[in-house]
Amino acid sequence: MCFERFGFKKGLLRGLTTQTAGDERGGVAIVFGLVIIPAIAFLGVALDSWRAFDSASAASAALDAAALATARAMSDDDLSDTELTEVANSYFDANTSSSASNGASYSNFTMLANRDANTVTVTVDTTVPTTFTKLMKVNEIAMQRSSTATYNAAKIELAMMLDVTGSMKGQKIADLKDAAKSATDILLGEDNTGKRTRIALAPYSASVNAGDYADRVSDFTSQDGCVFERAGAHAYDDFPPLAGTFLGSESDPEDPNNNHYACPPAPVLPMSDNVTLIKDTINSYSAKGYTAGHLGIAWSWYLISPDWSGVWPAESQPVNYGEEDTIKAVILMTDGIFNTSYENGAQNRTSTNQARRICDNMKAQDVIVYAVAFQAPGSARATLEDCASTEDHFFDASSGEQLKKAFRDIAINLKQLRISK
Repeated sequence: MCFERFGFKKGLLRGLTTQTAGDERGGVAIVFGLVIIPAIAFLGVALDSWRAFDSASAASAALDAAALATARAMSDDDLSDTELTEVANSYFDANTSSSASNGASYSNFTMLANRDANTVTVTVDTTVPTTFTKLMKVNEIAMQRSSTATYNAAKIELAMMLDVTGSMKGQKIADLKDAAKSATDILLGEDNTGKRTRIALAPYSASVNAGDYADRVSDFTSQDGCVFERAGAHAYDDFPPLAGTFLGSESDPEDPNNNHYACPPAPVLPMSDNVTLIKDTINSYSAKGYTAGHLGIAWSWYLISPDWSGVWPAESQPVNYGEEDTIKAVILMTDGIFNTSYENGAQNRTSTNQARRICDNMKAQDVIVYAVAFQAPGSARATLEDCASTEDHFFDASSGEQLKKAFRDIAINLKQLRISK
């Protein structure tokens, strides 16, 4: 071989080659050892950091939910700061249970309520124990997270005009009660104690029972608590009942001038947020009498009109028109033709015309008008369609289930408007 010519023997060559290869393997092992240790440490720190940020992210999401729920509770309910803190804590705890898998712990939870700005800020410290990072003498990773929420839901002032005429006897009045109570539950809830949504009731038949307010609105002329429309310049608007604008009444209810006259036993209910009171009042209704639909419409307006604030008790007084955070709405409901009237035209002939004029003036004040015809004839449906704010605000129900769905859809629509306004 050529290597032997230069004095190299095969064994010596083989030894030199083997030694060189061993030196290379040893060098690689040293370099590998120098690289792998910091790489493992880096991966360990990355893993611990991921766990910490994952827990902090979960805390942020839980804080968002807690802040929004608490801001809503502050807006709707009369709660102390201690009670609001309990609300915030419960929502936070419910939304962080899954974070325990990372070993995370949360401490120093605080809730700050700003009632003037209607905001709630919640803050928490999050701590995650380390694993690999302990080798670097870092036993835990701590972060602080906070969230602020504003709940500016609008107030709702709603009056429900409910038909308690004779044609509503039997199953129909039962269906109406079920529908009206369902809408009440949706808008107020069984446990509602807030002040931002209030509901008034305007039952009607051949007249309206003004109840405790009869003397005030009739100038002490009502003999049985019931009243009807007024004549004159304010026949179709919500001008308050004063000298010259008081509502009419029968001087002798036992021998009335109008043979359609009757006084329904169900009195009006000014705006309230008391679910039990509203539902019990609805349950008390019975059906009797002719249909003076224009009176029901007028009274649904009076109950939410700021011009009538002097009539109603303090807790039922409407806010002014044009309030940015207030929705004023009425639900008009009938099953029959408007066939009874007293003033402003031929007796028992002008209820429909008066109803339409009142509706036009009410809508001009930005009152949202929903209208529900329940197994009603064509002329009654036409009146309600004309009264409704838009065609989408008119509902034609041919069964009890459809009536209930109409009231539920209206209540849901109002709640959606309340959040988006």
